[in-house]
Amino acid sequence: MSDSLGSFVMAYTCYFGTLSSVQAEAKALLFRFRSCLEEGYHHFIVEVNSMLLVHILQWKDHRPWMIQREIEELIQSSHYFI
Repeated sequence: MSDSLGSFVMAYTCYFGTLSSVQAEAKALLFRFRSCLEEGYHHFIVEVNSMLLVHILQWKDHRPWMIQREIEELIQSSHYFI
C-alpha cells in the first residue's frame, strides 16, 4: 500500500485457501479495504489486477455466488473509493 505521494505505507500477506483468481482478488480487496478503514483512511484509490472483478464491481458482469458477500460489502462501501 502507498500513500498519495507514492511512498510505501504497508504490505501484508494473507492465506485464503484454494480459490479461483477472482475469488482471491475479491477477498484480498475486501481485506485491504477493511485494513484501510481500521488504519483511519477514509478515501482511497483502489487498484486490482482482475478486469473481471472490476467489471463485477461496475455491474458490467455477473456476480458469481462464491464472492457474493464480498462484492455486496464492497459495493455498499464504494463511497470510500475515489
